Amino acid sequence: MSSLGNKDIMAGNIQRFLDISGKTRTQICKDLDIPYTTFVDWVKGNTYPRIDKIEQMANYFGVEKADLVEPKEARIVPSSVNIPLYDYISCGTGMFVDDRPEDYIAIPDKYLTPGVEYFANTAHGDSMINKGIKDGDVLVFERTSVLENGMIGSFCIDNEKAYCKIYRHLPNGMIMLESANDRYDPIMVDVTNECFRIIGRYKFKFSIEQ
Repeated sequence: MSSLGNKDIMAGNIQRFLDISGKTRTQICKDLDIPYTTFVDWVKGNTYPRIDKIEQMANYFGVEKADLVEPKEARIVPSSVNIPLYDYISCGTGMFVDDRPEDYIAIPDKYLTPGVEYFANTAHGDSMINKGIKDGDVLVFERTSVLENGMIGSFCIDNEKAYCKIYRHLPNGMIMLESANDRYDPIMVDVTNECFRIIGRYKFKFSIEQ
């Protein structure tokens, strides 16, 4: 019997890739603009998604459509995880103002820690050049609100666009965000008067140069 149209196989595969990616049902519904109740029906095997929705989910998980349609035994699950890629990160009262990524990139899971949430951001400018971060590089961050001195992170100040800088918590309570380029002055943050948030810890990059 063909597996095409088998609701139970589809339901099992969707749940499996949710588990692999670490995404929640709410997250994928928000990212793909799918009604939550519709998605739950797919996961429970009550209904079967249209082919365009299957393709949309396959792209989201970084797999082939057949990985969703066919039984697990018939497919080799790729050992990678899709993480959201943002061109610019706009900050607000939440993690991001606009939490709709530009794209998703597949990262080999051997580079990632299970259960940890990641995001990627395109580097703009040369302020971190002496740390090897060039304009156009894709930077991968671990989502966190805690950093130690000297770590590179992603930061929001007064709900503006995020900055990638070196973190320093000074003895007087001020925060200093350093560039890795002498052409740029450090950004001084008075946390008593300014809205300041740590949103990510820099992990690694994909360089534009081969």
